[in-house]
Amino acid sequence: MKKKIIIIVIILILILGIVIGSIFLKNKEERTWVKTYLDYVEDIHNVEGAKMFLAESKIYDNPLLVSYNKSESSFGINFIIKIYAIKNNKVTNPLNLSFGMSEDSNNDIKFMYDIEHDEYNYYYYSESDSIYTYKTIDSLIIENETERKIYSEVATKEEIEKCDQELANNPKYIEYTYSINPESNIYSDKTFVIDTGMKIKTFAYKKDSKYLEEQIKKLADNYQKSKELGKKYAKEITKQLEKIKEKEENKDKEKTENNSNNNSFKVGTYTLQYGKYKACFNSTDCREFTLNSDGTATFDGTNKYFRVENYNFGQGVDDNYYPAIIFSDTKDGNAGPNVYTPYVSTPDCLMTDGELECVTYVG
Repeated sequence: MKKKIIIIVIILILILGIVIGSIFLKNKEERTWVKTYLDYVEDIHNVEGAKMFLAESKIYDNPLLVSYNKSESSFGINFIIKIYAIKNNKVTNPLNLSFGMSEDSNNDIKFMYDIEHDEYNYYYYSESDSIYTYKTIDSLIIENETERKIYSEVATKEEIEKCDQELANNPKYIEYTYSINPESNIYSDKTFVIDTGMKIKTFAYKKDSKYLEEQIKKLADNYQKSKELGKKYAKEITKQLEKIKEKEENKDKEKTENNSNNNSFKVGTYTLQYGKYKACFNSTDCREFTLNSDGTATFDGTNKYFRVENYNFGQGVDDNYYPAIIFSDTKDGNAGPNVYTPYVSTPDCLMTDGELECVTYVG
């Protein structure tokens, strides 16, 4: 009996040893990246006084070391971001970006909740001329790599399209970039991200080996993936989401009430009437379309749907977004060739297609 008990105890000790050993090895492997950064940080140039922190990445297995600061020069004020990553057990520098700043602009790094993707991320945040831009750290890296590849390796339109397609098919590439201009109604006033208000744990870089070792180890000891960090803000984010939902429901209700009470609707800050319109290239080349209060339409006798949505009339050359009437073959389907906005017009035209057609209301 005693022999059996001794054997059982030995087996349990062996199992416990294996478990503890595997945990130790796992922790040792996980912390290898800390030493890799420690061996590198003293050789970083031109970051004196910059804030540094660790951030999770979908592109790299280990955390990113992110540096950011504001710098003044004869060329003006710049917001500088430098990112360091570990690839093949060596530190690489996939990003060095400098964003020009005006005196009234605001640039920062923020930890935010992404409503569209239901997750938390570190964002480069910029506010300038009432336009708010949010880009994840990974997005900055991807954009930089793509532009570098396009400008250095490809020349023809076909090669650029091929490069873009390869990027889109990359499972590690997820572009989380939002631009919002609620004041001028050019962009949707929909909320895409919510600021958690978290104070990011950073340290100010200085070339001191002992200081850097202490700071990097402290960051590593407190490092958490974005999902874990986000749990602390879940309740507050839920409250904010409820407020946003209520606001959107009230807007939809108001829109429905307005549609039932009168014969008008809004396109941005402009008020237009339901009914018949004429779109002309010149006095002899015209087409007619009718807009109905239920979102249906006819265009030259063909049944269509229409909606009001922000549309890029620049088509990617020079982004130029305006609220517009968009026709489609199906409800909420892809935009057809006919899109009209009152924001680009002349005294004789109620709306245009941004180039040639002049639209007037005929009742």
